[in-house]
Amino acid sequence: SNASVMGANVPNENNTSISQLTDGNFIISGTSDSPISSSKTSVNKGTIDYWVIKTDLDGNKIWEKTYGGAKNDFLLTHTVKANNNILLAGNTQSTISDQISEISFDQSGSNNKDSWILEIEPNNGNIIWNKRFGGSANDEINNILNVNDDLYLIGNSGSPISGNKSSNNYNSHSDIWWIKNRITSDFNFNNSITINSGQSVNLNAFDCPGQISWSNNT
Repeated sequence: SNASVMGANVPNENNTSISQLTDGNFIISGTSDSPISSSKTSVNKGTIDYWVIKTDLDGNKIWEKTYGGAKNDFLLTHTVKANNNILLAGNTQSTISDQISEISFDQSGSNNKDSWILEIEPNNGNIIWNKRFGGSANDEINNILNVNDDLYLIGNSGSPISGNKSSNNYNSHSDIWWIKNRITSDFNFNNSITINSGQSVNLNAFDCPGQISWSNNT
């Protein structure tokens, strides 16, 4: 078997997710705070960046890119669409800079996080679109469901109604938060719930007539 190690010879690289494309190649996503060094050939945008690598079946690098702005950007998850485009999601503390195209929803100077999602194409990692979600406190996306060209973005939110977050939070800490978003990146709706220790959560998806089309409880 073959093994490959990728990274730089200074600070840290962390992998969060690996997916295989329909052509057999792999997408590896995570974070990096390294400058160009060793096998890392893409510049760091700020302190910590989203970092994506495409390899062949043997682990040989095809391309790698960093994404983000002037501050910390943490990539937490990715998913691959049917057309092999890649959706990346996590959180950002960056305001408009480099590839961050929208202003932070935290205007207090507290350096709170918003969620940041972008779609990239598989051949060279170019950004197709990017979108920021959140409110005045800390918000992040850590899971993506792709259902019939609808995105269900699931994460945590501590924000009240503010920014482009239209549902209130239920406590002063962090709620489970989900957003439905069209593949075109148009914003549709968002909601949040709170759970306490020992409680469980059932998540359901509904079709247009209102019938349950998916549930984590079936």
